[in-house]
Amino acid sequence: MYEVELYKTEHGRAPVAEYLETLVKQSKTRELAQISFFQDRLKEYGMTVNNVFPETIRNLRDDIYELRPGPNRIFFFYFTGKKFILLHAYRKHSNKTPPHEIKKAVNEMKDYVRRNKDV
Repeated sequence: MYEVELYKTEHGRAPVAEYLETLVKQSKTRELAQISFFQDRLKEYGMTVNNVFPETIRNLRDDIYELRPGPNRIFFFYFTGKKFILLHAYRKHSNKTPPHEIKKAVNEMKDYVRRNKDV
């Protein structure tokens, strides 16, 4: 079993939690359930999840991946000790992942690693 942790900024914001809260306010219960289901898949199977459930995750660049529940995308990376860090999320509007979203995820990953390198 793997652990899934939500990234928090230095100021305590949790972008994925904020995104999920937006979906709650919009009464997107089906999408919320789908996101939860995909997170459970990641917890159970880790990086081999696509062997069992194809198209669950996709490698975007280097160590940045995206979880792909329906029209939602959640960026994450694998950290030491069987831990995945969910960085931020957005709603997909086109077939191509916007470069600024990938850049944002890379910066969040670097920030997390910098602040947790001694863990």
